[in-house]
Amino acid sequence: IIINAADGFPIHATLYTPAAESPAVETAVVVSSATGVLRKFYASFSKYLVTNFKCAVITYDYRGVGDSFPAAAEASKQHPLVGFKATISDWGFLDLPAILDYMHAAYPELPLAYVGHSVGAHLVPLAPNGHLVTRTLFVSSNNAYYGYRPGFTSTFQMKYLGRFLTRWYGYFPGKKIGVMEDLPSGVLQEWSTWSEYPGYFCDKNPEWKELFERFRKPILNVSFTDDAYATERAFTSFLEFFRGSQVAHWRLKPQDIGLDSVGHMGFFFGRVPEIRDCLWAPTARFL
Repeated sequence: IIINAADGFPIHATLYTPAAESPAVETAVVVSSATGVLRKFYASFSKYLVTNFKCAVITYDYRGVGDSFPAAAEASKQHPLVGFKATISDWGFLDLPAILDYMHAAYPELPLAYVGHSVGAHLVPLAPNGHLVTRTLFVSSNNAYYGYRPGFTSTFQMKYLGRFLTRWYGYFPGKKIGVMEDLPSGVLQEWSTWSEYPGYFCDKNPEWKELFERFRKPILNVSFTDDAYATERAFTSFLEFFRGSQVAHWRLKPQDIGLDSVGHMGFFFGRVPEIRDCLWAPTARFL
C-alpha cells in the first residue's frame, strides 16, 4: 500500500492482517525500521505477531529508502537520491505520523503498539500524533554519540568514511560498501552531526528534550552485549531521554538465550527458534 506523508510524499508500506477466518484483531502495531533497513526485513516478526498474538502489523520504508524512493527523471542517468532532500527528522515529523494515523483510522478502538528498531525508537516522540501509541518496544535503540561506540572501526566508518562517500557520490552509497541500503545525503549528514554530541540529537536540538520528556508511554528496550554499534552506556543514555516514561531495559547476553551472537540485527532473525521462543514471545506479550 502507499500512504502519503504529512507533506504528500508517498510512503510504501505493507499491512499484515489475520486471515478472514482467524480471530479478530486485538492490537494494532506499527514497526519502524533501523537506518537503511528495508521493511521486508521485519516480515517474519510481523507475521509472527499476526499469527500468534492477534495483531495487525504495518511496516514501511522511510522516504529515500527501499520502495519509498523519489522518482528519477527519465532523461537522468544519475542515482535518484542525488539532490533528494530528506533527513531523519523528516522520518519522524512527516513519515511516521502518516503511518500512525493510518493504523489508528483502521483500528480506532484497539491499542496501538509501536516497535522501533534502532533509529525507529528515536522517531516516535517527534511525531505530533505520537500520543496515539499505547506502549512501545525498542530493539537495539541507543544514543549514537561517537564516544559510546565500541571501537575505532565503527566510529571511522560513519564519521569519516561515511561523510567522504556522501560528498563524493551525492548520497550515502550503502549498497556499494555492503553495510546497508543507500541513503539520502541529508540522513547521513544529520546522523553524523548528532553523533558528535554526548546528548546526540537533543544537544543539537534542545527543544527536542521536551518532546521526549512528554512522551509518557510504557517502554521496553531490549539490547545485547555483543552489539557492535553500541556500548551499554549508549543504551542507558538513550533511555534517559524518556524521563516521563515507565522504562524497562532488558540487557541480554546471547548466551542467556542459548546463542553465540545476536548483535544489532539478530532480534528479528525469525528462522532461529531461540529468537522466536526467548525474545519474540515475551516481548509480544508486553505489546
